[in-house]
Amino acid sequence: LMVSSILSATDPVAVIVALNALGAPLKLSSLIAGESLLNDGSAVVVFQVLKETVQVGGDKQCPDLTAGCVGLVFLRLAIGGVAFGFGVGWLLARLLQISHDPLVEVTLVLVAVYGTFMIAEEWAKMSGVLAVVVLGLYFAMYAKTKLSKHAHEMHHHVVSQAAYVSTQAIFLVAGVLSDRFFFASTHNETSHWWEVVVLYLFIHVSRGAVILILYP
Repeated sequence: LMVSSILSATDPVAVIVALNALGAPLKLSSLIAGESLLNDGSAVVVFQVLKETVQVGGDKQCPDLTAGCVGLVFLRLAIGGVAFGFGVGWLLARLLQISHDPLVEVTLVLVAVYGTFMIAEEWAKMSGVLAVVVLGLYFAMYAKTKLSKHAHEMHHHVVSQAAYVSTQAIFLVAGVLSDRFFFASTHNETSHWWEVVVLYLFIHVSRGAVILILYP
């Protein structure tokens, strides 16, 4: 189940690049990216709950591992993250409404995003991913209109650059970790390669089955 929660998160980068190359509407790319973010947030919550059930020692939130305690952890991660992101979004909209400096406005947005994740994940023990997703949704619907004209253009360029750098960094880190796992590990075994191949095929088969079942 824990492996399934990790593999269930979808990566929309290749799909979005293909849509942009084909000249698809920007709204379609935004919908796919937003749906992927919600999937990722949900997968992180499920992973953290499952990790709590198998973790031995360390910073364990449910020492007795009862159903009630695990349920409370799930509620705090999911509901708490959503509520925290909504609250930060509301506060950000009010701050943008009284600010008239483009640099200050863009800085407020960046601080809100990274601050929300760090506070929710490290201090409040909520889902930082879900908190940021809800913050982004609230910002797009209500707070974005509070930006001035110059801040709106600046925000677009800054966020686009940050998203590009983050995406490339994630693939770079994934490549480095894969190299350590498959080639630099002292316990390298042929079975690891077969496990990856089987998981890769199983993912495609299972997702294809879900598409066929839910196809209208």
